[in-house]
Amino acid sequence: MSLSFFRILLLACAGLLHLPVEAQVSCTGKSLGLAPGKSVYKDIAYDGDVRTKFDLYYPAAVRANYPLVVLYHEGAFLYGDKSGYASTALDYQAWGVAVAVVNYRYANAGTKNPNLEADPEKGVLRSLRDGQRALQFIRCHAAALKIQPANIVLQGRSAGASMALWIGLQSEQAQPKSADPVARQSTRVRGIVASVPQASLDGSVWEKLVFKAYPYFSLDHMADFGAILYDLRRFDRYKFYNDARIISYRKRVNYLDQLSADDPELWVDSDEAVGPPSPHHPYHVLELKKRADAVRVKGSYATPKAPELKLQAKETVKAFVARKFQGR
Repeated sequence: MSLSFFRILLLACAGLLHLPVEAQVSCTGKSLGLAPGKSVYKDIAYDGDVRTKFDLYYPAAVRANYPLVVLYHEGAFLYGDKSGYASTALDYQAWGVAVAVVNYRYANAGTKNPNLEADPEKGVLRSLRDGQRALQFIRCHAAALKIQPANIVLQGRSAGASMALWIGLQSEQAQPKSADPVARQSTRVRGIVASVPQASLDGSVWEKLVFKAYPYFSLDHMADFGAILYDLRRFDRYKFYNDARIISYRKRVNYLDQLSADDPELWVDSDEAVGPPSPHHPYHVLELKKRADAVRVKGSYATPKAPELKLQAKETVKAFVARKFQGR
């Protein structure tokens, strides 16, 4: 760990010593039941499903309120688990940053629901809502968890990257008048780290923008994409573009259109070469950059295996996160 990075974290933590975890009370007035003295807490429930849990890693050397990285796992919204990111969490832990690694419900959980008629919250939106709930839960319990609620960065890879972008690029989702104290918490963050993300979870963006250089490309070639994301029994192209419910759903998951000048700074990369259209194609990074530049949102973009795109990150992820926690 560099001295400058350590100093940044000390500045972020300065003057914020608190009682041990178990002595704090949550925003709901109930103890979280976490035993004191640990550097890792597993399976903290942020909602009622078996999947809605997170692991929390604390730096062992300092007893203070910590800046936090909220990390979402990959897996196409169909598989994956927080346990796969233990090494990444331990790296941050060694740098003096707390990390929450989040599980969420899969997009295809439960009974398939044609055209979203019975439950418009199914499909990928169910996963995304869980990720947002985890962030708000942590903010609600920030004192008990010894987290600085204003010093949070979102990070993810693949599906997790898209989740981080969806949460972080929306307008404020807090509901100040809600009876639920978790729902009253802010969803705004200091920065977003997105590795091999999709430019949008609205498939029409792939056809019309991301892969417009590929005239043969059609979502019909990736039928499972539409069926999985929107929890349909099968992909129906006509309904995808004409059914009012699906159009509304697509709009709700299209974070590219939600990118605006007040959004947090981005760090985005792809480790794929330019090739046939795919969910991790570097053109997704390029499209995000175009939109961010158009609305004047700062960002750092890297496509090391696609040098023809001339996108090279200005700084490492570590440096980006440290700078965000310093308030710059």
